[in-house]
Amino acid sequence: MKAIYVFLILFSLFGCYDKQKIDINSKDIVARVNGEPIYLGDVYRRIQATFGEIKKEEIPEDRWRMIFEGAFESELIDKIILMEAKKENISVPPEVVRERVERIKDSMGDDNFKKMLKDRKAREEDFWRFLEEREMIEIYKNKIVGQIDIDEKTLRDYYEGHKKEFIEPEKVRLELIRVTDEAKAEEIFRRWRSGEDFEKLAAEYRSEGNYKSAARLRALPLKELPDDIASHVSKGQQGEILEPIRSGNLIYIIKILEKFPPRDLVFEEVKDEIKRILVSRKEKSKIEEWYLSKLKEVKVEYLMRY
Repeated sequence: MKAIYVFLILFSLFGCYDKQKIDINSKDIVARVNGEPIYLGDVYRRIQATFGEIKKEEIPEDRWRMIFEGAFESELIDKIILMEAKKENISVPPEVVRERVERIKDSMGDDNFKKMLKDRKAREEDFWRFLEEREMIEIYKNKIVGQIDIDEKTLRDYYEGHKKEFIEPEKVRLELIRVTDEAKAEEIFRRWRSGEDFEKLAAEYRSEGNYKSAARLRALPLKELPDDIASHVSKGQQGEILEPIRSGNLIYIIKILEKFPPRDLVFEEVKDEIKRILVSRKEKSKIEEWYLSKLKEVKVEYLMRY
């Protein structure tokens, strides 16, 4: 009943929010938990982290409301967990946060890191505090869920009941050359089909711009190729060199090295994946149970500002 009650409150309140312009730095307050605010911008940032740069005007109203409510509830759960972590004096060593910041800087590059801070309208110390709080939340979540073990029989039962989910799709391994000029593409196709060496042709006909001009690709699912290329490759035979294919601004000359038909994955191949699925479900269930019990203890004010 508590979960249904919370959902009804969210449904009635957030119908007002989905008409408004939302940005990731909005300091409008959606709700207060024991007096501490949950900001509209934080909810929207969570949406972006999951769905990317979505435009809500392009999403059906009921779908947007569902997305928003889910993000708000996740923000609310984390807010309550963080409050409990602080009560229990859970802390994160500065070197742990420093290491995470350095990893992020190395990954993003200094300029992109500074741009990220600018977009967030934040200082670097604000970002450090954000990461520290995320670590505290994860530590407390681990405390809530404890050790979760899944026995072999449960894993096998899940596999037997979900075999259709564990099918490796059709894969292909390709060798290709990319160029920007149709006349070059036709000449490469004729010379390559006549038996000239792939590497020599690739070196001779380097594409302009920032494109890698030639490659032998690892085996990859056919569905991961652009549609206009996948349609030709699916009809081709192993060992065949396809006539030049235009995709976007580039023209591709492709040799199909190997084709691998779909196949059923055996239990041992997906055992670890199944375990991750089932552990994640149990963790989510335990956190949800903990959250619903905590809702009886905290004061949540749902605010309508619009």
